[in-house]
Amino acid sequence: MHISSVTRTGIDWLLAGLLFAPLTVIADAAKLENGRLSMPLVDDNGQTVAMELQLQPGTFPPRFNLLDSRLLRERLTLDSPWFDGDILVIPEVLIDGTAYWAELEDKGRGRFDVLRYGINASWFSGNTVGTYEHAGWQRVIGEAGDVGVGADGSVWVVGAEDRHGFRSVFRRGQCGWQDFGGDGARLDVGPDGAPWVITNEEEVWTLQHGRWERVHGRATDIGVGADGSVWVTGVNTRRGGHNIYGLDEYGWFRIDGAGVRIDVDPQGYPWIINDDDEIFRFTATGWEKLPGKGKDIGIGADGSVWVIGADERTGGYGLYQYNGLDWDRVRGSARQVSVGWGQPWVVNRDGEIDRGLSW
Repeated sequence: MHISSVTRTGIDWLLAGLLFAPLTVIADAAKLENGRLSMPLVDDNGQTVAMELQLQPGTFPPRFNLLDSRLLRERLTLDSPWFDGDILVIPEVLIDGTAYWAELEDKGRGRFDVLRYGINASWFSGNTVGTYEHAGWQRVIGEAGDVGVGADGSVWVVGAEDRHGFRSVFRRGQCGWQDFGGDGARLDVGPDGAPWVITNEEEVWTLQHGRWERVHGRATDIGVGADGSVWVTGVNTRRGGHNIYGLDEYGWFRIDGAGVRIDVDPQGYPWIINDDDEIFRFTATGWEKLPGKGKDIGIGADGSVWVIGADERTGGYGLYQYNGLDWDRVRGSARQVSVGWGQPWVVNRDGEIDRGLSW
């Protein structure tokens, strides 16, 4: 545990960022004021701490000394600083109303030296699309209830509720989010970029050649593999969740097993999470139980597998990537996940959308 920390020099090393538009100030953000770096929430290897560092004048690279650190019981946010070994990663620090990022090295005995820094750039296109980068994630302006990514990179979301209580389906383009209507609850995207949607009435629809087409049957979740295989969890309740069905040229066929969340690997095999948060994958010999627990699952066209864990955090639950044997914890938290060609997209508890940049 690092209860030790940083030092910083004047703010001259950040003034070049004034050409960029400042970001919106968020609660609990790290701030540098009068030479004091305050970080209300820091992830110190799984423990939440508050830290204050004092900039040492005349030092270059900038150096900070630890003033105070204390354990907290508050939950972290996606933008909270965290330790990666001896490196303190600060995805957002506010200086005179402008947001920057920084990485500081813990040199021991309460001393931290600045290794790298930069300004968080912000841009907007129309009224709907904008991004800023933080800690390997890029915030995408907009709100969603679910997100789906196709093997071709197409990104679709079920939007936030409108004033009538409906959730339209949107596709992300260069000029913003394009509204395709409908009323979605869950969705995934095929390799050709076509969305497959479960409505609030548990109906199954897909968009083909610009027109919505109803698919016979009802479902509660849907997954589409990079090979085009479509699998759903049905509506009949049984131990473990709901029945599991695949789609072929003759219609829906049922296999043994039950789940509440589903996605499909590039070989066309379903992976599920049941109502006990247990994770299974289907193989040529049947179901195989995997370690860990989860709330949602996403599988990329490259075979990468991500889950929303069962450990509750500020933005939802923890994020994890499968390494072939177990799950590696990844910075951040969310409630929904989908994966394109190795790139995860997530939606957090507040409906905010982020895409991964470092995987």
